[in-house]
Amino acid sequence: MEVAIVGAGIAGCSAAAALADFCQVSLFEREAHPAIHSTGRSAAYFAPAYGNAVVRELTVAGDAFFRTPPDGFPSPELLRPRDALFIARETQRHSIEALAAETPHLTRLSGQALRAQVPILDTNVITAGLLDTSGGDLDVAALVQGFLAQLRANGGTATTQAGIQAIRRDGPRWTLLTPTGEFSCDVVINAAGAWADEVRVTRGR
Repeated sequence: MEVAIVGAGIAGCSAAAALADFCQVSLFEREAHPAIHSTGRSAAYFAPAYGNAVVRELTVAGDAFFRTPPDGFPSPELLRPRDALFIARETQRHSIEALAAETPHLTRLSGQALRAQVPILDTNVITAGLLDTSGGDLDVAALVQGFLAQLRANGGTATTQAGIQAIRRDGPRWTLLTPTGEFSCDVVINAAGAWADEVRVTRGR
């Protein structure tokens, strides 16, 4: 099966790397370099306690990968530990209590302990807090380069300055018109991020 992925941000690069194990994958990026928009500007903090239960489960599922990346990634340390602090006013204490119940690995902090973490906090206002020591900063550049290396190692291609000008359905396959010519495939994955709608409306041009 031949797959075309439009957009070489973190979504497109990671999807391309994963699918290249099973399919012939071609990744298309309209800019001169991959990942220069939202991915390149991302703060990229690994936050296991952030979000609802489904988001937290998805985040935790990536923990082992980030801490011990597979061969081919340019950095053995994709995640650099950095603590996070959840704080609340007294009127928000119920939210802190709910988070503590849902995520037992968090540590409750007293007012004094909160001040030790962030000295500028006014503990007359901020009365409850939780410390998360399981998070850290992610190396976005290393992630992108590692996924691209996996893609190429499995025979896939990544083409830059290849914005999609038109998409049409030709029988059972798709045809993409790019600045370098036409490309035919079985499946198109739209991973263009903020430009996903723009890619979508190219169909039929």
